[in-house]
Formats: sequence, structure tokens, C-alpha cells
Amino acid sequence: MDGLCDLDCGSTPDRGRVLKVSILMLLRVTIYADARWSAQRVVFGKPLTSQAVIRSKLANMISRVECCQNWFESVTYQMNNASVHFHVLI
Repeated sequence: MDGLCDLDCGSTPDRGRVLKVSILMLLRVTIYADARWSAQRVVFGKPLTSQAVIRSKLANMISRVECCQNWFESVTYQMNNASVHFHVLI
């Protein structure tokens, strides 16, 4: 998640937010395509998703994207609901 935090350096906060949302959307589309492809791919006479290693890797990717989404929503909520004093400290 440090990479997502670094996107705000040298740009306006809105630009950083737009980039983060775009990256999360691209990650979700990529994971969807990976899951669909692995379900269609047949290896040793079975779909690739029948292999526990592949399911584990897909689950790990999904959990990381969900973690980033949760973090982003938490930061957005805090910025929208924080007091004026809190914004001055940032």
C-alpha cells in the first residue's frame, strides 16, 4: 500500500484519488479476466481452477485488492467527516 500513498506526491489530492480509483478498477478487471481464463483453461484434463494453488493465488489477489479498497474508502470517509482542525494538521 505504500505505492498507493506515494501517488499523492507532487500532485493535487484529487489527481491522486482519481489515479487510485483507476488502479483499483484496473486490478478488479484484471483479476476477473484471470479468474475467467483459469476456469476455461484445461490442464491434465481438468479446469485450471481445480488446482488448489491457482485458487489460492486468485484468493490472495482478491484479498489484497479488497484490502486496498477498504483502506481507500476509510481514508475518503475520514477526509469527508473530519473536523476543520484535523484538515489543518494534515
